Amino acid sequence: MSSREMFEAARRAIPLPEIWARYNLPLSRKNEGRFASPYTPCCGTADRDDAGSLFIRRDGTWAFHCFRCGKGGSVIDLVAKMEGITPTDAARKLVGDVGGIEAITGRPPPTPRARTNPESRRKAVAAVIHAIEGYSHMDRMVAQYLHETRGLSEAVVAEARERKFLRCLPGFPDSADTWLRLNISEQDLHTSGLQKMGANAPKRAAAAYRPVVFLPPGDSCIEFRTISVNPSGPKALQYGEQRYPLVWKPLKNEVRKIMVVEGGYDVLAAVDLGFAVNTLIVGQFGTSAWNPKWSESLRAKYPHALWQIASDFDSTGASAYDRFAEQLDVLGAKHERLTPWGGGNDWNDTLLAARSF
Repeated sequence: MSSREMFEAARRAIPLPEIWARYNLPLSRKNEGRFASPYTPCCGTADRDDAGSLFIRRDGTWAFHCFRCGKGGSVIDLVAKMEGITPTDAARKLVGDVGGIEAITGRPPPTPRARTNPESRRKAVAAVIHAIEGYSHMDRMVAQYLHETRGLSEAVVAEARERKFLRCLPGFPDSADTWLRLNISEQDLHTSGLQKMGANAPKRAAAAYRPVVFLPPGDSCIEFRTISVNPSGPKALQYGEQRYPLVWKPLKNEVRKIMVVEGGYDVLAAVDLGFAVNTLIVGQFGTSAWNPKWSESLRAKYPHALWQIASDFDSTGASAYDRFAEQLDVLGAKHERLTPWGGGNDWNDTLLAARSF
């Protein structure tokens, strides 16, 4: 039984006037569906006999209203106040006092929804990744956003697609949703988390509104990003377990530096700004997503590289540098703080500032 179901059952378990009387609180009947009392759980006892009102709401449950403070509540709030317990414990007590939810509703409690097996989810996420990796079309609306709004050059976007670092769904949500349903099974869409099932499920998959797709290596994680300037929901959605960070490795030169930035756009911006000549650029989906094991692995692979912690120029980015510095000091790695320039907070802002000259 969910918390919402338990609270709903508790409000219907025992009428509020009956519980009021059990605690020997003063109460006088006004009419069939209304009582008055000088006491309310929020303000205590008043001089007036009608300082509080008990009444039946339209949904058939009882509630109280305090005319002194304007607040109100249900039988749960009364029991919580009188017993000195939390509302959750009060709801459990009320449901238990009448023999459980079945005694209130006349039907057994709903069977908890089966949780998705982690291995099944991993396989479904991998199926989603493989399907999107095979989609090589570049949507004109998305391309325009990447070039004009994000300032990324056509060359860098083309290389990102060639590396399978970046993929793009159709820019219109209807088209993106149709593509997802035609190329990914309904079971994989549901198991991966991209699409909810049931009567209350949204019309389209949430990923259909976020057509820019970043793909870390390993087929274990995928991120969808919106191209809307003012999105109604989160700018980004991640599915799966990020076993590896986003990685952009120099194709020819030796890795002399490791630059750590926040997110796929900052990786691409750093590439466009020329950092990738002898630098391994590593992106994370937010500063809290970094796994310390990645530091150990990269340190072992590139023992002489200088680490450049290039997180955003804000308080979160500063805190991230402090955490990185502590890790790298333990590993004996050289490191420095590299902050974006040009008046912005991140490397995409720096790229846009450079484009303005």
